[in-house]
Amino acid sequence: MFMMILTVFVSTGYCDDTDVVCDCTTEITRDAFPPGFLFGASTASYQEDIAIAKSLNLDVYRISISWPRILPYGKLNGSHINWEGIDYYNRLINETIEQGFDSMKLIHTEDFEYYVDVCFKYFGDRIKNWFTLNEPWSYASLGYGTGNLAPGRCSRWLRTGCIDGDSGTEPYWVAHNLLLAHAAAVNLYRNKYQVRLEYPKTLLQIVETIH
Repeated sequence: MFMMILTVFVSTGYCDDTDVVCDCTTEITRDAFPPGFLFGASTASYQEDIAIAKSLNLDVYRISISWPRILPYGKLNGSHINWEGIDYYNRLINETIEQGFDSMKLIHTEDFEYYVDVCFKYFGDRIKNWFTLNEPWSYASLGYGTGNLAPGRCSRWLRTGCIDGDSGTEPYWVAHNLLLAHAAAVNLYRNKYQVRLEYPKTLLQIVETIH
């Protein structure tokens, strides 16, 4: 699924059904955005999607790296790396570069450091932008505060359907640990990979989306 806004229309007047000619919108183009603003997409099936993104003249292509696809047993162990998964993402990264995109990688949430180490080692020589966490507010607040998302923890005083949890404290514990995981990833890249000449100076960020 694409996650982007291609064209925005804003109302410039009122039109009713009696209007013969009705021009109620003004198209907003790239010129309406500041220099350096990037238009991008996040998709699932890459061969066709990359071609579509290129035809739309986008700047960046965001890829989510699945933890179980590259580390099916969770931790870093040479015999437990899924090399077919590594090969898949290398083909995907190379294809985005060949098509002129800046690839932006999203790496999802003790084992997190193993996971990001594999991502940096096998893909980091071509990636300028990394996102360590996607919408951490959702994990913390909706997963451990209201219980609307997995693992569904919340306090009974919040709503009767809650079975276990503490909405007053657990979201803060989770958010704290998510920030620690992000900091560990940044520290690992800076000390182990950014010192290598073949690795670009990169940005490691957290994605928080407002719906």
